[in-house]
Amino acid sequence: MKDVILDRLHNGHQGIEKCLLRATENVFWLGMTKDITEKVKECSICERYNRKSQQKQPLLQHEVPRGPFEKVAADIFHLDGQHFLLMADYYSKMVFVKSLKTMTSKETIDYLESVFAIHGIPKVVISDNARQFTSFEFENFRKQWEFKHVTSSPHFPQSNGLIERTVQTVKNCLKKAKEKKENPQLALLSLRTTPIDNILPSPAQLLFNRKVQSQIPHIIRHDSKSEGITRHLEQRQAVQKGYFDRQAHDLPPLLENPQVSVQDTGTGLWSPATIVKYSGEPRSYIIETPDGTTL
Repeated sequence: MKDVILDRLHNGHQGIEKCLLRATENVFWLGMTKDITEKVKECSICERYNRKSQQKQPLLQHEVPRGPFEKVAADIFHLDGQHFLLMADYYSKMVFVKSLKTMTSKETIDYLESVFAIHGIPKVVISDNARQFTSFEFENFRKQWEFKHVTSSPHFPQSNGLIERTVQTVKNCLKKAKEKKENPQLALLSLRTTPIDNILPSPAQLLFNRKVQSQIPHIIRHDSKSEGITRHLEQRQAVQKGYFDRQAHDLPPLLENPQVSVQDTGTGLWSPATIVKYSGEPRSYIIETPDGTTL
């Protein structure tokens, strides 16, 4: 079991410090620090990708926002023949990654709209000067959704420090996952659910104000407010069932082999079929049509 937990702690191939942060939040065993340290040091993939490059210029810092999703950064990066759109939240450090097929402004806008529709519209979006972000379509998108768009200098992309660091982190995460034949989405989940440091919780917890379930076992505690919401939802559900059941009644179970009619939900047309057996799911049967198709 310990080896399984060690593998899961190192999913995403983060360094010793990050793996220890994940572990101390959720699990404990004697010698845990030593085991995690050895696990990371012995990882051949981490050894290959984590070598230091030459010295870089200092990054320019942005003002820290007051809350999640007020300011986000976006960038497009290339990896193994694919292009990806990356977005990161300046407050929570949460990352959103989308594989691009067309590299058009429309595809970029469509994805940003889908994220904004869930998490709300940020006050500021920071990007480089790539054509996807400087097009007429993107400017119309900015006006319609009413956010401020700031671009970094084309000769000094490090001015968008958060996205520069995050691109490298995500690239390494995806490279290592591919080399180990691991699920890339689980690797990204590890990034999102790892505490930022000894004081700050994970990006997911900062953004959602709750712990997100990962493959590392931990207890998700629900406070009294959550319990009250659950009770209210149960009451609403009971009321909805009461209204619905006023005009409904239980139907007798169907026997095997009788002829029935089945409706094509696309066309609304009915056609004959034969019940083969009960499927095991409530009110569900396996049927066979005259041409031998099983549904």
